[in-house]
Amino acid sequence: MSAVSGLYAWSDPGGAPFTREVLRFDVDGFYPQMAASGSGGAGLTVGAHWVAKPLSALSNNRWSGPIAYKAGNAHLLPHTQVALEVTGKKLRARFAGQGLPDVVRVYNFKRRAFRQVALEFDVEQGVAPVLQYRTHEHPNRPAALANESLSARSVFERAGFRVTRTGADGTVSGAGAGAGAMWSDSEMHDAMQVHFSLFREEPLWGLWTFVAGMHEEGLRLGGVMFDQIGPHHRQGTAVFMRSFISQPPNGDPAPDAWRRRMSFWTTVHEMGHAFNLLHAWEKHLGEPWIAQPSGYDQRSFMNYPYYYGSGEHGNRDANTERFFRDFEFRFTDEELMFLRHAPERHIIMGGEPFGEHHALEQAAVSSAPALALEVRTGRGQDAFEFLEPVVLELKLKNQSPKPINLPDALLKMTEGMTVLVQRRGGPQRTWHPYAHYCRRPRSIALEAGRSLYESLFLSAGTRRWLIDEPGYYHVRVCLHLQGEDVVSNTLVLRVTPPRSWDEEYLAQDYFSDDVGRVLNFDGSRQLAAANDTLREMAARLPERKAMVHAQVALAMPQLRPYKLLTAKRAPDDRGRYRLRQEAPHERMGRELAKVLAGTSTRSAAAAVALGHIDYREYALSCAAALDKAGEASRARQLRRALLQTLRARKVLARVLKDIEQTLNQEEEESHAGKLRGTR
Repeated sequence: MSAVSGLYAWSDPGGAPFTREVLRFDVDGFYPQMAASGSGGAGLTVGAHWVAKPLSALSNNRWSGPIAYKAGNAHLLPHTQVALEVTGKKLRARFAGQGLPDVVRVYNFKRRAFRQVALEFDVEQGVAPVLQYRTHEHPNRPAALANESLSARSVFERAGFRVTRTGADGTVSGAGAGAGAMWSDSEMHDAMQVHFSLFREEPLWGLWTFVAGMHEEGLRLGGVMFDQIGPHHRQGTAVFMRSFISQPPNGDPAPDAWRRRMSFWTTVHEMGHAFNLLHAWEKHLGEPWIAQPSGYDQRSFMNYPYYYGSGEHGNRDANTERFFRDFEFRFTDEELMFLRHAPERHIIMGGEPFGEHHALEQAAVSSAPALALEVRTGRGQDAFEFLEPVVLELKLKNQSPKPINLPDALLKMTEGMTVLVQRRGGPQRTWHPYAHYCRRPRSIALEAGRSLYESLFLSAGTRRWLIDEPGYYHVRVCLHLQGEDVVSNTLVLRVTPPRSWDEEYLAQDYFSDDVGRVLNFDGSRQLAAANDTLREMAARLPERKAMVHAQVALAMPQLRPYKLLTAKRAPDDRGRYRLRQEAPHERMGRELAKVLAGTSTRSAAAAVALGHIDYREYALSCAAALDKAGEASRARQLRRALLQTLRARKVLARVLKDIEQTLNQEEEESHAGKLRGTR
């Protein structure tokens, strides 16, 4: 019998409660799941969604099985069993069970693919994307793996999609951006925001993938899935080809094939996130539509090769080799079930947010944890002013007697972190970061008694603002490490009431999606309305802590050359985008230096408002920009104020040491220059 899997449709204009329904029949072809699913409704409404699994073959053209999952108005389909029979291009379904009369529908075959999606790939000039890979290019592979050419398109076709290309693929011209220019979060976000303004502001089966050279984090960042572009999520991804994915281990027998294979995996991995697929070891963190196994042992595009098996960060080359020895360039059966049979809103770009929340009551906490996680404000009183962004400090301490190997970027790896926020008297909410990164962290040994530190911008995320009203908030953080969860203390912080009518007036524009993104990504040269709001805030509230954050966000993109990608194509250069690089604005460096260290009082206030970690980073970035602008004296003055402020606030000695060394070196060079000038 010929293949029968595919999408079938039924309609009955006079029927009730359904007038239309589609049925996805999945019993042959690539990776059959022996399942069927249907979605039906009337007019513009969706009535019910159901999934039957497992289906058992009764004959060559007949199958039956239990209805294992229902969503929506499940009472519209009270039956518990379905029997399916295919004759030619017709599929006859009989719904039975619960002592109810059987319901029979006859569906017409529409197409082989269960769903459809349009892909668009844009590439930075001079960067070679890897959108195809021949499975036998590298000798390290499963023995039974077929020798074939796979593309990103064919991977998703095998997952059940009819894949088309938008025809708008283009090259991003790098003229004027400088050789080897690196992309920042804010530049990437601006580029994607501009691009996706071309789409309708609604869920859309369309995905943009941008292939670039390198992120400003350098070699360690291979890709990123931006979670929210405008009001909708999961519409864009980026892959960085000059990252660790281009660095084969020493002695690899086929280094060029290794690079192509790793680049191909990264591209499909990031695209998988856009279809709302979580990392292989994170599936228990969400609120799954059907429970799915979670672990580092999964042979899926959604696992990290360098975590394969154990999740051990220190054995990344060996883990990667084992992964590709077992990997068949596919998604797992559970992931395929999700892509083919979950309700559409969970998968479609711009539909449900990436992942879902889960409760810390499910955390797997050790009875004698080696690590202690603390979330704190870093200020005397755990109180924040109204409109002031809430930036917290994470401290992870090794309280065991032995060193522990951990990834150095652990506290930045938000994909392995759950943050819960609850306003007193309100529901518990989960913080969802604006971006998801594919990093290859370096393994470090955290000595006994030592700690890692990182800041956490908590006010807003992909589900808008979490902290935008006066009151008391409870915050708790959980890190998920190799099968064990490290749960923090519960921090109780207070947001004080507004002090003036100006604050209440500004709040109407301030608590917006765009302002949240600008603050999160340290500024934007694209989101003009958000920048106008921050300028107005800085002017109206010069003595409030929110002003410091506003000035930082306004200044940071101006401290260095900034790339802007425009979606308007050149009339004489088909298929290209315009990429222009805007020059730094030296005045903004001087203005930011005044905010951060104009006086000792201002320095202390900025350190409190920003937190010690971010205050140090912003001050050093500003000083470096002043150096490049030829204002070395002003840069030294800023570093000196930074050192004095952090020393007065009793920051760790090893943090102060780096700043002291830079200052001492500058003083020596300045003194030597003066001596040369007197000869």
